[in-house]
Order: sequence, then C-alpha cells, then structure tokens
Amino acid sequence: MDQQREEEYTHMLGKRIVEEFHKINRVFSSHLVAFVGFELIKAKNNKLDIFDLIRLPEEYISISYEEFKVACQRVMDRILELKAQGMIDIAPHMKRTMDEIITHGIDNVGMYHAKRPLIRDNQGYITTEDMSLLYFYHNRLHGYGLEKLF
Repeated sequence: MDQQREEEYTHMLGKRIVEEFHKINRVFSSHLVAFVGFELIKAKNNKLDIFDLIRLPEEYISISYEEFKVACQRVMDRILELKAQGMIDIAPHMKRTMDEIITHGIDNVGMYHAKRPLIRDNQGYITTEDMSLLYFYHNRLHGYGLEKLF
C-alpha cells in the first residue's frame, strides 16, 4: 500500500466532507450572535492570542447593543449571499427582524449551561459569563470567511 497515496485520498475525502457540511449547515440565531459576539471581543483585544482571549475576565467585556446589532446585520447580509449561492442554509426564524433574531439568539445560545456564553446586561450591553463557551458556539460559523467582516 502506498502511504502517500492513502494520505492524499484521506485529505481529499476530508476536504469534500467539510464542503458538504458547510452547504447543509443551517444557521440559527444562536450561531449568529455567538459568532458576532466573539469576533467583536476578539477585534477589541487584537493583541491577545486565542488562549489569552479565552482567559479574559468577563468584567472587561462589554459591547454596545447598537454596535452588536450593526455587526450582526453585516454578517447576516453575507450569510444571505452565501445562501443564495447554495453554500449554507438558514433556519426559518432567521427571516425575522434583526432585533428579534438577536433576542432569540441570546435567549437560546448556551441555554443548558449554568454560565451563559452571551447575555444582555441591565444597561443593555452585550457581555459574556463564559468566554470559552462563547468560543465553542462561535465555531459553528467558522470556515465561511465571515471573520473577514471584522
């Protein structure tokens, strides 16, 4: 058996599986808000690597709702372009207004965890109770080039 040939076939198969996954992946509001939340925090702390970013104390993380909403709309517009190209799918609730999508997403992301990956605080700011969990949920939209929007 030719080891190099087998590795190449495995690589090609893996690439094809990822391509198909991306096409059938369905975007939910929770994916959108987690992705945007994490990317905004990352952009504000661009000197930190991923490990330091995940260890960032929650009290240092605060995003204005307006900034968050604008970023969500920017990512959503790109997701709709990808959907039109057959590169991704969206859940039916993603056709609501952006405010409704954000509320739905924040209510649902990490709902089974004691510490929530994304919350809206009493002042209306978007923040997190668990940065590593936010990173985990953010990864549902990794691989579509959406990071370039930040």
